[in-house]
Amino acid sequence: MKSDIDAIMQASNLDALIVFGNAEHNPPMYYLTGGGHVSHAVLIKKRGEVSVLFHGDMERDEAAKSGLKLIPYSKYDYDELLKQANKDGDLAGAMRMELMFKDIVGFGFDQLEHWDNAVYCSFEDIRDAELAAGWDSSP
Repeated sequence: MKSDIDAIMQASNLDALIVFGNAEHNPPMYYLTGGGHVSHAVLIKKRGEVSVLFHGDMERDEAAKSGLKLIPYSKYDYDELLKQANKDGDLAGAMRMELMFKDIVGFGFDQLEHWDNAVYCSFEDIRDAELAAGWDSSP
C-alpha cells in the first residue's frame, strides 16, 4: 500500500525515490500518481515527506488529479538553462533535473556521496521491487 512506502524505504535504507515518464503504461508512475494523462513527468519522493510531481504546464489539471504536491516545469527557466548549456538540450535537461532534485532533497547531484544509499535502477528494477514489496500497481 502507498501508506507503507516510507516504512519500506526505511527498511531498505532508501532516502528517496525518483520515477520518470508517463503516468500511463508505466507501473511505478501509475501506482504513485493514480494514473491520469500526465506525460514526461518526474516524481520525487523523499522518505518521510510527500511525493512531488513535476509536470508540463498544459497538464496542470491532470497532474492535480494525483493529489500530490505539484511543481510545473516552467518554474525552471529552460531557455536560460539551454543558454548556460551552450544549446545542448540534453545538458540543459540534466541541469533542470538537478535543480528539481535540489529543491526536493536539499542538495545537488554533486553531493550524492553524502547519501548512504544512492540507488540507480531501471524501470524493471522498480517493478521487481514493487512486486517484492507486495504492491499492486494494476489499474
